Amino acid sequence: MDTTDPNIIFNEKGENDYYTNFKENIEPNWHTDQQGYDELMKIADKIKKTSKNKDFDCIIGLSGGLDSSYDAYVAKEIMGIRPLIFHVDAGWNTDKVEKIV
Repeated sequence: MDTTDPNIIFNEKGENDYYTNFKENIEPNWHTDQQGYDELMKIADKIKKTSKNKDFDCIIGLSGGLDSSYDAYVAKEIMGIRPLIFHVDAGWNTDKVEKIV
């Protein structure tokens, strides 16, 4: 990152605030291993319990991009929850989104 971002802040070590935020707040809680999977499934169980007898377990906003499409896939196929998918076609990357049923 450089100063083309008008909001970027650098500390005395030359580290920008995006980096320090990642190191201090995100990385310590980012578990891509079994621990993360177990935490994800606990969240799924809680969602399922609180949405019993409802048509859907949650609402997921789909931007049309690949990241939010993958989020919907994870919710349905890995977490086993029933999402209501909401997408407004803004014409960006919509051709990459497939129906998840």
